[in-house]
Amino acid sequence: MLARGFNLQGLSAKVGSTEAKADIARLVALYGEVNQAASEVVGKAVAPIDWAAYKKTIKVEGFVDELEKAYKSIEFPKFVNNMAEEADEALAKLTTEAKVSMDASSIRVKELEEMLVKLEANRTTEDTTIAQIMEANIEISEEAVEEIKNQEWGKSIGN
Repeated sequence: MLARGFNLQGLSAKVGSTEAKADIARLVALYGEVNQAASEVVGKAVAPIDWAAYKKTIKVEGFVDELEKAYKSIEFPKFVNNMAEEADEALAKLTTEAKVSMDASSIRVKELEEMLVKLEANRTTEDTTIAQIMEANIEISEEAVEEIKNQEWGKSIGN
């Protein structure tokens, strides 16, 4: 990929002649060399301008002096980040909200795990016996046994 929007490998696949493919290969190699050279320069300090050398080379009277004066008068604007504090506050708020949500989720996970344990303990299948159900629900089974003993057949049936 040469640059955004240029797929040279794709282009190379579409051209038919060997010369065109060779030209594209040279372009890819040249692009690699340019990128390598640029990466060696990025981040390094720029050497100061040798105005005396230019004054010796350029013979137009006062031209280099005017260029030097104009160059030295350039003032680049200073970057002022007005958004950093606002962004930090928003991040802090979101972080706090995320922590609260995580804590609430952890509590809910524990509740659900406890419910799951209870549900699994009380699960019935076709192989579950009446004795197992009565053992799992002692209060209800004692009440049912008492109602049967007293022949209160419809007592627990809702009206």
